[in-house]
Parts: sequence; C-alpha cells; structure tokens
Amino acid sequence: MNNNSTQIVLKNRSRLSVRIVVVVLLCSSILTLLTTAFQLFFDYQKAVKNIHSNIQFIQDSYLPAIISSVYTLDEKQVEILLEGSLNILDIEYMEIEDASKNLFKSVGNPAVSRDVTKVFPLDFTTPSGKVISVGMLKVFASLEGIYHRLLEKALVILLSNAVKTFFASILFLMIINHMIVRHLTKISNFTRYFKLNELGQKLTLNRKASESTKSDELDQLVRTINEMIKKLRETYENIEKEITEHKQTEKALRESDKKFRVLYNSSPDMYVSVSPNDASIMLCNETLLKNTGYSREEIIGYPIFKMYHDDCMDDVKKTFQQFVQTGAIQDKELILKRKNGTKIDVNLNVNAVRNEEGKILYSISSWRDITERKQAEVSLQEAQATFLTVLDSIDATIYVADMETYEILFMSEAPRLKRRGILKGKEGDSIPFDPCPHSSPP
Repeated sequence: MNNNSTQIVLKNRSRLSVRIVVVVLLCSSILTLLTTAFQLFFDYQKAVKNIHSNIQFIQDSYLPAIISSVYTLDEKQVEILLEGSLNILDIEYMEIEDASKNLFKSVGNPAVSRDVTKVFPLDFTTPSGKVISVGMLKVFASLEGIYHRLLEKALVILLSNAVKTFFASILFLMIINHMIVRHLTKISNFTRYFKLNELGQKLTLNRKASESTKSDELDQLVRTINEMIKKLRETYENIEKEITEHKQTEKALRESDKKFRVLYNSSPDMYVSVSPNDASIMLCNETLLKNTGYSREEIIGYPIFKMYHDDCMDDVKKTFQQFVQTGAIQDKELILKRKNGTKIDVNLNVNAVRNEEGKILYSISSWRDITERKQAEVSLQEAQATFLTVLDSIDATIYVADMETYEILFMSEAPRLKRRGILKGKEGDSIPFDPCPHSSPP
C-alpha cells in the first residue's frame, strides 16, 4: 500500500472516529442537559416548598414569643427573636409594624428582592381573654439564594458529567476502534486492493476467536465476503474456461471458414445462394464468375433468372417454385447463359437452409457444367449413326447375338432385307439363329 492510500485510510478512519465521538458527546450532552434540567426543576419546586415550610415554622415557633415581646415593648427580646428567625434559610428580611402601622423593628436587608411575602397579625390575648392587636409581622423570603444554589449545582452537575462523558467517549472510541474500526479498515483495504488473479486469498480478521465472535455482524460480513470471493473464483474460472473454449472455437471457425472459402471458391462446380422471397442472388463462388464472365457486383442482388438462358426459362420458374415449396432440387438439367450470350449446360442440385421454425432462409445451389458431357453424347450419337450407316452399306451379314439364348440382338440392314425377302416374314418377326448349322446345340 502506498503512502497516499495509507493517508486516505487513516483520514477516513479519523473521520469515522470523530463522527462517533461527536455523536456520543452530543447525545450525552443532550441527555445530561435534560436530566439536569429535570433535577433542577424538582429542586426548585422543593426549595420553594421549603420556604413556605420555614415561614410556617416561624409562625409556629417564633410568632407567639414575638407577640408577647411586642406587647410588653421588649425591643431587645424582639430583636433576638427576629435575628433568630432571620437565620432560617432564604428568609432575608423581617419587620414589625405597631398598631399605628409605624415601623417598630426590622432585621435583614430591606433592598433584597421580596419574592415571597407573608404577613402575620400580632394579636395578644389577655388573661381575661381579650384580644388586643399590637401590630403586624411581615416576613420576606428571596429566591436569589435558591437560584444561586441551583446554578452552583447545575455547574457541578454539568462539569462532572462533562468530565465523565469525555472520558467515557475516549474509552468508547478506543473500544470502537479496537472492536470495529480496525476490522472495517482491514476489510476496506482487502476489498480496495482485491484482484481477480488473486482469488485464492481469504479474508481473516485479527481478533481472538470466541463464541461471541462466531456469529456477530463482522463475522457474518467476513463470511459473506469470502463466499462472494469463492463464487467469483468459480465464475472467473468458468469465464476463463468459456473464453478459452470460445477462442478455440473462433480459431476453429476461422480455419474452417478459411478452408470452406478456399473449397467454395476453388470448387469445379458453380455455387450460388438464392433468397426464397424474391429469388435474388445472395452469394456466389469464383467458379461461377469465371465460367459466366460476370463480376460479383453484376449478379449479387439480382434475380437468379438473369443467369438462365431463355430456352429453359419455363423450366427454371417451375424449378424455383418447387424449391420454395419443398426446399430441394435434384439433378435438374438446365441451361445457363454467359455474359456473352453463349450457353452452359448444367446439372442443378439445391438444398435449403432453414431457421429453427423450419422457414427457408436461403438456398445452397450447385451447378455442374455438363456441356462437355452433352457434346460427348451428341458426338457419340453421331458416331453411332455413322457406324450403322457404314455397317448397313456392307453386303455381308454382320450381327450381334446372345450366346446363351441364341437370340439376335443386332443385324446389319442388308442381310435383314434379304432374309425378309426369302422368308417373306413380317418386319420385327423373331428369326431363330443357328450359329453352327452342322452341329447340334448342347
């Protein structure tokens, strides 16, 4: 692996690690804020209730003594009682007004915020049961202390949770890197530099095998990749085999096509392929071009009827219809026409090439030049006629007989005429033959 690839892998790994840390920190912070907010809210509710409880405690514990001290105008005792009440949590200021609503005594900070206020009438009951109003006690409580304590508590909670979250995130990151990220990096490198010519390699992870790791997601991923590699190897081997076979087949086809073209073009017979749809010429060999004098451009695409002489055109059309219907023609004697107009006697044989549905695609037609054979037959007939004329002009008995049946197969004309005249037989009568008049047949 080169340096650039290493940097890319490390960069990607750091990005993943950073994202994990950020997500963990974000989730932990949100959870911490929510839990802290709920905790502070309940603490605030509890602190407010404690203020009311403390005020109730002042009413229950200090108010009777304060009423007595005010009634007797014992300012020192009143001050002691008020100072004692002021020591109660969150009680910031207290004052006593006399019956004329003049300030009699006060303790605490009068400038403090007066968030909670409670007024108690100071009614003194004489021994005779008479109730005398001696003034009013006003108790003021502030929430600033609650806010301050809650703020301190929030800072402590957030700071402690931040420290815990930070160290937990680092530990979590180390665990993630050890258990997941490093294995994902190896899998990434393995797949990144995977080569088809190295399909024998197998992916393994550097971790201790245990029951807990045999069926986890990483193990499943590794098994899936190895199974994929196995299938790829089998597919690659099959493809290589098919490619080799295909190349061999192509080579054999090229060689076969080359041989076929050599044989096709050098064949003494004339070959042509004809479409069954419009009778157009699709293909021909060099022998046809050489024997007819046409060029390939002059006949390819033209009707096959162009190649035949007018003397046999009716037979040609019937023969073509027979090919369209049956797909085969055997030993049909026809006459071709050269480019210069001369005739070529040919023997036609046709076979059809069909598709999978049996429809004729084109013909494979061969014309064998039988002009010399025809000329030889004419010459033979002429020679035979001349020979018979010579035989018939000889005044002698010339005959051919079957030695087994003694039947005369041929006899010259002169003896036949004489014998007919002597015997007065009818023309064509069978005449017994005795090759040895002085001996008997066996």
